[in-house]
This record gives sequence, C-alpha cells and structure tokens, in this order.
Amino acid sequence: MGYPAPAGFSRPSVTYNNAPLRAHPPAAAATITSAPNPSLAIPVDDAQLSPVGCGVKACCWVLLFFVLGVLVWVCVSAYLTPEFKISSLSVSPINSSSSSSILKANWNISLAVRNPSYFSLISYERVQVSVLYHGVPLSTALFAPFSQYQRGESFLEANMETLSSSSSSADNDLVSSIDRDLQDGAVNFTVAVDSTVSWNDNEEYRQRVTVSCDNMMVGQLAGNKAAGALVGGSRKCKASYQ
Repeated sequence: MGYPAPAGFSRPSVTYNNAPLRAHPPAAAATITSAPNPSLAIPVDDAQLSPVGCGVKACCWVLLFFVLGVLVWVCVSAYLTPEFKISSLSVSPINSSSSSSILKANWNISLAVRNPSYFSLISYERVQVSVLYHGVPLSTALFAPFSQYQRGESFLEANMETLSSSSSSADNDLVSSIDRDLQDGAVNFTVAVDSTVSWNDNEEYRQRVTVSCDNMMVGQLAGNKAAGALVGGSRKCKASYQ
C-alpha cells in the first residue's frame, strides 16, 4: 500500500540499452540431463558372456596341457632302456656221454638289441653273451663295444662252442641231466647278457645291465642225432639295471 501519485505524474518507461526485455523460455523447452549412477548398474550374468571368450579360454587350457604332456614325454623317452630279444637260436647235434662227462655242441645265437629312444644315443661297452643250463655256463662269447643312434637296432651273431671233458661229479651230474632231456626231445637253456650302457656318452647316466632270456626251449633234437632249434620263435628278454 502506498501513497497516491500526485496529479499530473506519469511513470516513465524503462529500457536497457534500447533493447526490449525478453521473456524466459517456457518450462517445457528446458532439457535436463543426468549421469548414470554406477551403484544402480544391472549385474551381468555369466551365461550372458560371449561364447568367443569362453572358447579362447578353453583353447588356452588345452594348449597348456598339450605342452606339459610333450615336455613329460620328452623327458621320459630320452632315457628309455634298451630292448633285448633272441631272434633265433640253434645248436648242432649235442654229443654227450654221462659215463665220461663229455659234452660237445656248437651254438648259433642271434640277439637283437634295440634303442627305443627318440632323442638319445646309447653306447654299449663290452657285451658278454652266455648259454647256461640250470644256471651253469656252457659257453660264452664276447662282443666289442658299439653304439646305437635313436631308434636304432643291432643284431649280435654269437657262434659258440661247448667242449667239456671232466671227471668231476658236478660235471657228470650236469651231463647226465642233459642226457635225460635229450631223450625227451627238448632241452631248456638260458641265454644271459652282461654289459654296461650309457646315454649320450654321459657318465652320470651309465648303468650296468644284466639280461636274462629264460626258458629257451631247444627242440627237435631226436636224442643226440640231429640239430635243435628254438621252439616258439623269437623271445623277448628281461633286463635289470644297476
């Protein structure tokens, strides 16, 4: 409430820099923007992940296990032990006489030696091959040192002669036992191999090997009138290392 204006007074019009006043824009024309709140983000389900990413992870795991498997295989196969096998065995007619303890025979043995390793050279020192009957040596052959490359195979041909003439009771019992086996048409012998092997000429990987080829049944002897041969074909041998 104010005082009335004096007579003849008029209110002056107000202008700013000769520019008319502008009205505010209507409220509907205003645009309001707001930033998203991270705390209100919707969690992503694992099932919604890209199948490509899952496939890459699976391939990485498969590749890792494959590499580990290859490394284990290389370490194991680098020092695989040699394999021994009697390829053939024959003997001339065995002449024996229990009354005079005389035993005479000629042996032909083919021994196959194989290096199963893909990575190592195997060297053999002097190799000794023996024929035994019930643990008693009948004949022995020696072979010079040799080496085998990876996956190599060698054949040792042993030609041995058994000549025993003694009046001792032990020799007499041995010949008598062989005589009895000859009458049955087959004799069971054992072939033994002794050597020292090393891998890649490394002294740290050097072992003595003892090979036993048991139950070498030699048949078709027909008493002591004919030669004999190994029954059943080739035979694998057992090896022990020290």
